[in-house]
This record gives sequence, C-alpha cells and structure tokens, in this order.
Amino acid sequence: MLQMAVVQLDAQGEIESTWSTLVNPHLAFIPHYDIHKITPADVAGAPSIDEALDLLAPRVAGRTLAAHNYAFDQRMVNAAAARAGHRLRLPDGICTVELARQHLPGPFKLGVLCRRLGIDLSDAHNASADALAGAHLLRYLLGLEPDRTLPVLDWLARLAESAQAPNSRLSASRTAA
Repeated sequence: MLQMAVVQLDAQGEIESTWSTLVNPHLAFIPHYDIHKITPADVAGAPSIDEALDLLAPRVAGRTLAAHNYAFDQRMVNAAAARAGHRLRLPDGICTVELARQHLPGPFKLGVLCRRLGIDLSDAHNASADALAGAHLLRYLLGLEPDRTLPVLDWLARLAESAQAPNSRLSASRTAA
C-alpha cells in the first residue's frame, strides 16, 4: 500500500474534508510504477503503514464508509493492518460498483463511469483523485447531483423506443448505451 485517501461527506452529502498520505513501504523497488507513478523517492519521508493507519483511524471512526470496489479496499487495509499488528479493521461499507450495477449500464470501472457521467478523474490511480471521484460518483448514485440525470433513464428511454421499432434487438440498444 503506497497511498491512502479519505473524502468525508456530511449528512447532506456535501464534501466536508479531504485527507491523503503517501505510505512508505520501505522497499528499494516499488512495483507497478506504470499504474500509480509513485517512486521510492516519493515515499522516502512518508509515514510507515502503522503510522498511516494511526492517521487513518480517526478519519473513518464512526463513519459509514464507501469506495469504488469497497471490498477490495477493505481487504487491502485490513490485511495491511493485520500484518502491522494494528488494531484498525474497516467494517463493511457501501460499494459504488454495486450501486452502479443496480442503476447504470456497464462497464463499471471508475474511470469509465466518471467519463460517462462527466466526473473529473484526471489523475486515475492516485488515491486522492480516486477518492474524490468516488465521492462524486456516490453523490450521483444517491441522487445528490442535481445538475445530472441518471444515464440509465436515457438508456431505458432508448430501449423503450427500440422495443416499438420493428426487428429491434435488445442487445443492440444495450450496447449503444
């Protein structure tokens, strides 16, 4: 784990605060640079995993947690905490992938959904950018983005129109969405 980020929303779904930190894994070589662009020099002065978990714990305590593919983040944080002998364990939370599956046509990757919905994700795989985009996606899926309509409604309208057309196919309407 190289980076952690939290975006806190208030009871109305407005962004209350943001926080992030790099994490020093104490490795000479950091794998997957091509994805996250984090180097050993970037994390040299960053907190250790145990220190980062100490910083994370009060930010998630007593909050309902959400993430895009929440189960993955939960497993990663909980496994890192267990290896470090840290007391933090993330409870079950809200998964925006699962919410998106209920309301939107796929694919359900964060970058794809953000592009489709007009949500900024200019620095994908950066924990801060992903967390902020995930917060906006959650707001959207919960109906808290008044300037946007659910694209699933447009898709359903096209589907209804195509069902009335002769020789129409469901799969063609769905892939066009």
